[in-house]
Amino acid sequence: MARWIGPLLALVAVVATLWLAATGKLALYIHPRYTVFAVVMAVIGGVAVLAGSFFLLRKDAKDARAAVHDHADHDHADHADHSDAAHDHDHDEIGPGLLARPRLLRSLTVGRVLIIAGALVALLILPPAALTSATAQNRALATSADALQAPAANLVGTDTSKFTVKDWASLLRSGGESAVAGQTVQISGYLLDNGDADVVYVARLMVTCCAVDAQPVGVPVYLPDWKKDHKANSWVKLTGRFQQNPSGSGAVPVVIVPSEFAGISEPDQPYVY
Repeated sequence: MARWIGPLLALVAVVATLWLAATGKLALYIHPRYTVFAVVMAVIGGVAVLAGSFFLLRKDAKDARAAVHDHADHDHADHADHSDAAHDHDHDEIGPGLLARPRLLRSLTVGRVLIIAGALVALLILPPAALTSATAQNRALATSADALQAPAANLVGTDTSKFTVKDWASLLRSGGESAVAGQTVQISGYLLDNGDADVVYVARLMVTCCAVDAQPVGVPVYLPDWKKDHKANSWVKLTGRFQQNPSGSGAVPVVIVPSEFAGISEPDQPYVY
């Protein structure tokens, strides 16, 4: 039984990967550019597991037939001479140790079943979920040019109505205040506390490869005493313009001053890529 746990868990993982890809939820765990690769590898892995399981089944069947044949030959040869001795021997060996063995075997079997059942529940029954913004709160805000790969030259003059949080953060990081001053912004994200009482970041998790490497990326929003009416990690949608920071904080010279600001539910796809 123990050697079947690995193949069964592998099959559960293969089915889960294909199901997530078919329902469009695989992007909650990996970058969309890796979806085809993940599906191909899952199919190859599934074929390999099934092939291995087929050979295991044939070996088990062969071993079982050999064991039955050997046992029958042994019983036939020794039955007349050893029946009484075997009967006494069986009774002599019955004790607390032997009585405990079936319980131990049942325990081990239940444990294996629970492992497989847990994998089934986690991968196939529970709904797919993105990383929470609370988890992201403990990760550093992405501000480096390497993390924000889109250069200002590719963004200036384009239709800003489709800009994501990452686009604005890239433009602000690469082009500076002059690139964003006076620009109208329409974005949504979660509130990321950066330690300022009057400025909060509206952020999203940026996925480079998979959810494990997700890093927050955001833009500063002027919202005086924001903690009074809002909670960190709550999702919001806003419209506003980039302006000089009214609070006079030198740490954040330019911010979005919102004209519209409202709470929303977490979107189906909370990441940016």
